[in-house]
Amino acid sequence: MPVKWLTEIERDLLGKWPESVTDGDMETFFTFSEDELREIRDRRGDENRLGFAVGWCALRFLGFFPEDP
Repeated sequence: MPVKWLTEIERDLLGKWPESVTDGDMETFFTFSEDELREIRDRRGDENRLGFAVGWCALRFLGFFPEDP
């Protein structure tokens, strides 16, 4: 028997960025090490570097890639 363990509102929020991020989360999930920065810099073009970095942060912070980053 299926069980709904998330409300509809919780399911909607799951696929989105939160409205605010704490300072601790910013430091933990959105700060890159020197090795990570080298990996980002290896991408070609500013758009690709930005997209790669945003995708990396989304994966670390949200645990998945959102449909609309």
